Amino acid sequence: MKALHTLSLLSLAILLSACGGGREPETTPQAVRDLVTAMHDQGGSAGPNRRAQAQTAVGAKELLDWAEYRYAESFPKGPASISLDYQGVTYTVRAYPNGNYLGVTEDGGIYGLGPFTNNNLRGFGRIADYVSQIQADSCYVYPDTCPTNPPNNTLNGCTMAASDALKLGNRLKLEYTVSTTGDAASTGQYTLDTLVAQHTPFAGSSAVQSTYTLSGSSTAAGVTTLSTIAGKDYAQEAAYGLILNLGDEVESDIRTPQGNLQSTVRTVYAPAYLNSEFTLLPGQSLTRTVGARVTSSSVINGVPTQATERDQSHTETVTYELRENISVLGRSYDSCRYRETRANSNEVTTTWYLYGKGIPVRTRVVGSGSEELTELKSGSLNGTPL
Repeated sequence: MKALHTLSLLSLAILLSACGGGREPETTPQAVRDLVTAMHDQGGSAGPNRRAQAQTAVGAKELLDWAEYRYAESFPKGPASISLDYQGVTYTVRAYPNGNYLGVTEDGGIYGLGPFTNNNLRGFGRIADYVSQIQADSCYVYPDTCPTNPPNNTLNGCTMAASDALKLGNRLKLEYTVSTTGDAASTGQYTLDTLVAQHTPFAGSSAVQSTYTLSGSSTAAGVTTLSTIAGKDYAQEAAYGLILNLGDEVESDIRTPQGNLQSTVRTVYAPAYLNSEFTLLPGQSLTRTVGARVTSSSVINGVPTQATERDQSHTETVTYELRENISVLGRSYDSCRYRETRANSNEVTTTWYLYGKGIPVRTRVVGSGSEELTELKSGSLNGTPL
């Protein structure tokens, strides 16, 4: 969290606690007046001129409600927000019984004051810095308005906790066989090499970047297609060990005897979403809508096409069916079986995840007259075989 060298409405919380009102009364002690003036001056020339930013889905109320959920010990639920005007600018403050204050400036600055800051005024960035986290935790903050089947509070054991999965330096190497039946019957083999690489910004949020390469070939009707895909996934650690998916960037190079397709796609989830399916118990389901802003461009046989930017979304239902032992290409795995369907699609995807790791060991996609089967041939995590 970064301290901002601007006016803090939390300095005004002192005024509120001293006076008990929403506007400064004439009886305000001179020491409080002096402090407010000093804090106002700290904002420099921008202080008196700051105004509210454009309205977004996350404002002062949502930020303060979320802080009470995430940091309940410092900000116990209960106090109402108090709106205070000072020199023509509106501030929103909540004063807590433990002596802590939290508030938001009209343009989205966040400040705290009280025992949790050693009674020193401290800035905690801006609302925009927390939007993805606030949206990801919305089911916990406002359970009554959450969509069907909100996530449970804990992981179900089918995958790694975010702190382990997103640990820098993690290296995952997997080799898969792929076969399809139907009119476009084919066979192929692919290698996936993934590294949790670094902390970096993405779409205005802090993120953990994982890089990967997926390379291999498939053959259908005697024609072989070569594929090389280089990608970057962006995510954050969320509450209860969950992962908040922010988006990805993918560069693909597909080569066939008929020609070559190269493409670049950037996806920003709007909003970011949690891997909440890994909180389900056997037999439970969740339904969610995943929205994204997608920017793409391509080059076909050396000729670039016009870049596009569009909003996309789909609604999916994910069910944790059961935990079972399965045999894949001669190897036995303890797995969690999940089933996924999408609205307006007749495809059914069944995935078996390695228990405790969340790595797919088998995926079956069944559609109209076709089936695609992907199976793990070999794999290792940080050099240790799976």
